[in-house]
Amino acid sequence: MDDHPRRITDEAWDLVNGNREAAYGHPSSDFRGTGRVTAAILERWLESVGLAVYSIDDATAQGLPRDGFPDIPPRIVALNMTGVKLSREAASPKRDNRVDGIGYWICSDRMVEGY
Repeated sequence: MDDHPRRITDEAWDLVNGNREAAYGHPSSDFRGTGRVTAAILERWLESVGLAVYSIDDATAQGLPRDGFPDIPPRIVALNMTGVKLSREAASPKRDNRVDGIGYWICSDRMVEGY
């Protein structure tokens, strides 16, 4: 038996492409919903602190939705989740942070590369 722990890259790959995909679907579908929820939360928070997201005229000129904050793209959600894991790792190093961080990079790669 090999005394070395399983490589975290293999563990992350198996999680993303195995039980996580079986439970949540492709990362682009899963993170699309997270992007919508996150955008709604950000919009409400910005309004609550008196910051306008953008004017209707600006939105129309840029092709953005007229009724609020634009959805956050799934790939950006994956990058943000990577940031969560980096912050946690800085405060409290754990294998789980590193495996999940790699997993979010794999999710991002799947969305960019289309697999």
